Parts: sequence; C-alpha cells; structure tokens
Amino acid sequence: MSKKDTRVIIYSELRDKIDKMDTLSFDDPDRDKKYGINGEKPILPVHHEESMSSEELKNGHIKKNTLSISIDELIKQNDDYTMALEKKELNQKYKSMKKEQGKARGKKLALYIGISAAIVIVAIVLFLIFAQ
Repeated sequence: MSKKDTRVIIYSELRDKIDKMDTLSFDDPDRDKKYGINGEKPILPVHHEESMSSEELKNGHIKKNTLSISIDELIKQNDDYTMALEKKELNQKYKSMKKEQGKARGKKLALYIGISAAIVIVAIVLFLIFAQ
C-alpha cells in the first residue's frame, strides 16, 4: 500500500476481491503461500495439537453435556428418551384399556346373573303353578 491509497480505495479493492471469491468454498488465493501447500514454504506457522491417547479419552476429562457429546450419542439418547415416552404412553393406554375391559366384564357378568336369576324365578313360579 502506498501513502496515496485512501481508505475508500483500500476498501473498494477488498470488496472487489470478495466479489471475485468463490462463494461456496471461500478460497483464499494466497492459501498455498500461507500454509505451505504444494511444496511452498509456509508464511504463517501451522500448529498441530497432539491428540489424546485412548486412555485419556476414556477418563472423565470432560463432563458429558450436549456440547461435549458426539452426534451419535445425542441421537442414541434422543431415541432412548423417545422410546421411554412411547413406553409410558403405551402403559397408560394398556391400563385404561384393561380398566374398560374390567368394567365391560362386570356389566356382562351382571347381565348373565340377571338373566340366570330371571330364569330361576320363572322356573320356580312355573313349578309352583303346576305343582298345585
């Protein structure tokens, strides 16, 4: 940049660069130089973090919450929760259905006892009438 470049010119150049960027990948035209790709010497230092060993990963280094749980575990927990809700709902429906069946069974039993009692009474009346 020279001293003649004003802020307006600098920002117009930057806007032009942004307009010319690939909108899907946001490729940086100086990416190869910055990160040392294709045998170039990197301008910016690249820091590689050491990964944890499997033993460290198994230890409770992070408490489980929705930010530290993997997607698969979140999906599994959601499925377990959904299944528990469905099971609770099915149990409630089963209990209410059993209650209704018990009421219906009681009504049928009362009907059969009433019919049987009516038949017995009619039989006794007929026996008394014909016995004289």
